[in-house]
Amino acid sequence: MTLPVTRRHFRLAIALLLGCGGKDGGPSEPGTPALAVRLETVGATDTIGARSSSITAFVTRGGAAVAGIAVKFSVLPDPVWPEPPVRLVGVVGDTTVTRTTSAKGAASADVQFGDRAGAYSVVVTVTGAARPDTVRLTVQPGRATSLHIGTPDTLATVNVAYRPALKALDRAGNATAETVTLQTASPCLIDAGTIVRTSVGLCTVDVAVGALTGRLEVTFVPAGRIFGLAERSLISMKLDGSVYRAVRTLRGGQYSGEENHPARGTNGLVAVMDVGTDLKTHIFVMDSTGAGMTQVPLTMPAGAEQNWPVLSPDGQWIYFSNCNYPIGEICRVWRSHPDGSSPSALTSTLTQNGGYRSNRPALTSDGKTLVYGDGLMRLHTLDLATGVDRSLGLTQVTAFAIHPAGTRIAFVDIIDNRLHIMNLDGTGLVDVPSTAGFLDQLEWTADGSWLIAQPWTARPDGISYLIWFALVDPVTGQQIWLRYKQYFWELSADR
Repeated sequence: MTLPVTRRHFRLAIALLLGCGGKDGGPSEPGTPALAVRLETVGATDTIGARSSSITAFVTRGGAAVAGIAVKFSVLPDPVWPEPPVRLVGVVGDTTVTRTTSAKGAASADVQFGDRAGAYSVVVTVTGAARPDTVRLTVQPGRATSLHIGTPDTLATVNVAYRPALKALDRAGNATAETVTLQTASPCLIDAGTIVRTSVGLCTVDVAVGALTGRLEVTFVPAGRIFGLAERSLISMKLDGSVYRAVRTLRGGQYSGEENHPARGTNGLVAVMDVGTDLKTHIFVMDSTGAGMTQVPLTMPAGAEQNWPVLSPDGQWIYFSNCNYPIGEICRVWRSHPDGSSPSALTSTLTQNGGYRSNRPALTSDGKTLVYGDGLMRLHTLDLATGVDRSLGLTQVTAFAIHPAGTRIAFVDIIDNRLHIMNLDGTGLVDVPSTAGFLDQLEWTADGSWLIAQPWTARPDGISYLIWFALVDPVTGQQIWLRYKQYFWELSADR
């Protein structure tokens, strides 16, 4: 056979004693030299779809070529892929062929490489041999014809290197060894294939391999963890969406129940509103794994419902909104210990219900001041030591959040759906710049530098709305889109 000179040609010489065989492969007569086999391959390393011209077995005895010896060539089966990765050319089934040695003791089989890159084996068996021998063939990927970027828009945490899933693929989908380059601009950095940013914001990264180009976006967010409600599951995750965990499935849904308000205390206790066996809403506590979920046993009139739990910083108290509808009393803020002991009402009896968020309680970080909304959606502060209740002069408030330092409050009012910030003493009111309105979810990040909000804008049809979660800079109004892959009824920051 004439071997193509354009192929890389190497010789794998293996001198083996393949059992004892006489003429025609039978038992050797005493003193008869054993068969010796030398294997030779051409183009054993090549790209997908190429043809490796031949695998040749030279059979000798005592240094002389032996004709008429049967040589079987077999492609090893792949347990995963039914189609053989390499094929024997011109053979029905492509996997096995038997050749007889020529006068020069040579028997050959031609091989065609398939589309799957990798190392594969062809077993060569000589009749009468004690064991077969193997030729290893390496199928290399071809040139890149596509660029796989993975998730083109994702979240990462500031100061933590993010490595995107980048692959250059040949026409058969094999990953090539070609270098994928990344390029971005300050304040984003590229370090050994990873993307890093030390401040909150968006990194736009251009990706290239050869003439192929692409682009990905990574939004870097502060460190922190949040709880939320997804479908009927209480979930926990980092602010960048990683370490996502379904803590527990709740019995109730979220309809009209954004007062579920999952909250985690410093002692690991989690409080949430859920539906009890009486089909009314109550406060439940559990550990951070979702285990030991127990209804807080409160002595209330039959039919009373509780929602919107808040844990005190020391974990000794649960504050919540209690609604005694059966006796004609709408929601008031109460508190009790997690075991249901020492329950007491903290706010006065109200006679007007100005909205379902009425009496939504919140605490300052030192646990000394309660902030709540009354029946007309007006905000109040209550000094828990002195009992002094003071109105902040804000009306129609649909969402609010106390800064972690306990000195400022951010809020959204229903009048203009805008975001505002003021001091807890009622001074220093400022409007946060924005071209979008905001819905009724609002939280501060743990470091107090950003707000987690829910902006919305009207779609072109003028009827529906585009709603998303975003980080909002409380000074500039800059919005950083939180690219979560699912919708959460409510997010609650874990402090």
